[in-house]
Amino acid sequence: MTGLLGCTFIDKTREPPNSYQECRDVVSIGEWTDRIYTHTPSEHIITNVVSGRKMRIQKYNLPDTVIWNPWVEKAKEIADFGDDEYPNMICVESGHVSTPVTLMPGTAFEASQILQVRVMKKGDNSESWRLIYLVFISTRSCSYSSLPLAQRDPERDRQQQ
Repeated sequence: MTGLLGCTFIDKTREPPNSYQECRDVVSIGEWTDRIYTHTPSEHIITNVVSGRKMRIQKYNLPDTVIWNPWVEKAKEIADFGDDEYPNMICVESGHVSTPVTLMPGTAFEASQILQVRVMKKGDNSESWRLIYLVFISTRSCSYSSLPLAQRDPERDRQQQ
């Protein structure tokens, strides 16, 4: 995976979890991995080391990137995960992990993530990217979200809409 060089990450496999700086241009997985990379770029490229197939992740307003792989021992502890599936996967998640978003009443939050695969055209060896998944997050806090149910004023809420 590329796009993480120089980023700070929290290694959750260490006890206690410690922070490090990524010094590799290409991050590969060869052990149990559970890392939160903070303030990462808006694009990452994941390359399958066997097939060479590439996937691109583009993200907006999701500053952190989590990379996870259970590897040998942890894979055996997961009921719906095959004991031999760990070398063929990487879990990459975009989010607000190191600085969670708290919505105050009346505020909104938007973010998005796009996943694409590289498609090679036969003949001229040119490439393009095909969309495989788009996630758009948009949420708005209610004006009375922090009030207990008994303190809500339905008439006031109708007037504010």
